[in-house]
Amino acid sequence: MTKIFVFLTMSIILGGCKEKPNKEQFGIEVVNTEALTQELFADQREATGVVFVTTGAWTSTITEGADSWILFDPEKGDAPGRYTVYAGLKTNVTGNDRTAVFTIHCGDQQRNITIMQKAVDRNGNILEPPVEPAKIVVVNSEALNQELFAEQTVATSVIFVANEAWTSTISEDADSWISYTPTQGNTSGQRTLTITLTRNTTGFDRTAVITISCGGEEVEITITQLAVDRYGNLYEEPVGETIEEYFSRDWNVLQNAKIQALAEDRTPLSTPAVQKILFVACTNTSLSGTSYVMDEMQKQFFKDVAKNYKEVVELWSNHNVVMETDLLFIDREVIVPVQNPTWVTQATIQADLDIHAPIGKYDGVLVTAARTLPNTHLGVKTAGYENLYGYSWFQLCIPSGGSAPPTSNQYTMPAANEAPFLSTDIAVHEWMHQLEFLGGLLNYTFPATHAYAGPPEFPEYIKYPGDPVWDFAAYYRDYVSGNVPYTSGGVTRKIGMFPLMWVITPRFLNSSAVYIVNEANGLYLTYSGNMTSFSETPCPWYLRYNGKFNDDDRYLILTSDNRSLDISNAWNTEGNAVGIFGVNGAYPQAQNFRISKNSDGTYKLTTTFPSNNRVLQRNTGATHATGTTINNDNGSADQKWKLLNEPL
Repeated sequence: MTKIFVFLTMSIILGGCKEKPNKEQFGIEVVNTEALTQELFADQREATGVVFVTTGAWTSTITEGADSWILFDPEKGDAPGRYTVYAGLKTNVTGNDRTAVFTIHCGDQQRNITIMQKAVDRNGNILEPPVEPAKIVVVNSEALNQELFAEQTVATSVIFVANEAWTSTISEDADSWISYTPTQGNTSGQRTLTITLTRNTTGFDRTAVITISCGGEEVEITITQLAVDRYGNLYEEPVGETIEEYFSRDWNVLQNAKIQALAEDRTPLSTPAVQKILFVACTNTSLSGTSYVMDEMQKQFFKDVAKNYKEVVELWSNHNVVMETDLLFIDREVIVPVQNPTWVTQATIQADLDIHAPIGKYDGVLVTAARTLPNTHLGVKTAGYENLYGYSWFQLCIPSGGSAPPTSNQYTMPAANEAPFLSTDIAVHEWMHQLEFLGGLLNYTFPATHAYAGPPEFPEYIKYPGDPVWDFAAYYRDYVSGNVPYTSGGVTRKIGMFPLMWVITPRFLNSSAVYIVNEANGLYLTYSGNMTSFSETPCPWYLRYNGKFNDDDRYLILTSDNRSLDISNAWNTEGNAVGIFGVNGAYPQAQNFRISKNSDGTYKLTTTFPSNNRVLQRNTGATHATGTTINNDNGSADQKWKLLNEPL
């Protein structure tokens, strides 16, 4: 009995020492252990899901900072069971490998899921960070910095696209002399910011900065208004001077230029005359379904031609002239009209020019395209100083070797063995066509661009020798320096460009904006399409001085898109309609008006027909849809107009 007791006692003691189950010990069993460690490429956005079973609730932790580029789901489980954890990743654009460790905790057990994302994609390329779309994009970025003369009251409008709501501010105190509209927008889309100024009579240059804010991005528009007018004089508001008297100052400038030319006075200008020319390259043209694309060598050659054009004109003229050239590459497809000769017409790229060459910005435009365009004409002049700017086409005659023109100092001694200059010469040639309008404007014998041919076509001129490399560069040099021999009546004199002529540019001839109000109805003259009309909303017009007619100054009355008040069919008939039409020198009497002041301070706009001239009148009948006609002068309020420097 004693032995049995001892055994039982020991059994009880040993049984009492057996370890009890720990309720805090839980298990984690991974089903697809191969997924615990994964390597992904930079552009892979999902990892293989990890499947596991737990015997209790679980939580997780992740490598510090990794949650900025990887997300695991789910991150915990509130009960035992079977789970699948998935991982989503951002594209790796850091340029470096990166690793995240996701640790599953269940009681005192844990398992790690390690995801390494490489710096390269499947092709072994390091990925670049994505470019976030801009919140605000300016279409005509050249309008972000503008310099205006003291008398100019309208700046170039700024066209931009806002991708969300936007606001704007203006620099302190600038709102006393400059205003713009609209000032904000609540929706996305393209906007046109119209900017107007008062005339600067302060005696000092002044600058305003308009800031457009959109989605955390900002764009600044800087407008500087000079203290001087376009003549270089300190501007003062005219006292007792009428608008027609102010603009007739142009006649004095033109008359002095003619006097200087007749005297063959080549004294350089004391202040540089600036001509602004836009060189345009259509890099992707299409003709009859075939595309012609400028390669990089042609683009560089185009840049060289523009550079040498500037340098050679400045060098040859020797009149203290500055040729400012800008480049515009039109990369969209430009469909060339099927015509003979083949060339890119102004109408074909007018939409681009409306953005990049607004009123008053350039004096001339020179356009070219890929040299492979077949049967391309060497040059077609479509407009001269009678337009808002001249427009000409020139051929990009790139040599087979692709050599660019040399520097300008080699122009002084041309040699046939030097690199080809033909494209530069052709650009100069076509630009010279844009100057021919000066002859009619000044009533001066101005040389024809093709007069280098001499007799018999041009009997008053000598024949200039041509050169396959230099074209007729000797003639061009004499042309821009006022040294072309011209013989008439047995007397030989020199003609061409003289110093003061360089001042007379399209930008010079285009005046500041005026607002035209009819005395009878008190409304602003405006237009829609080809018809004139009247509105309570101010509409700017531009008076273009166009020379003398019977000792009276003539003006074109232009819209902001360079169209003119136009008398229908140029008929001088009672009640004939006056609408809007493109500037056309073929029928000058249809578009020229004299401006004279009435005794009550209003103005009369009179036609320039040889006889029986009529005046512009508000249309009071129903015969024409347009708002204006020409009628016999009866002195009525319908025929009287207020010409305002600023809106009422």
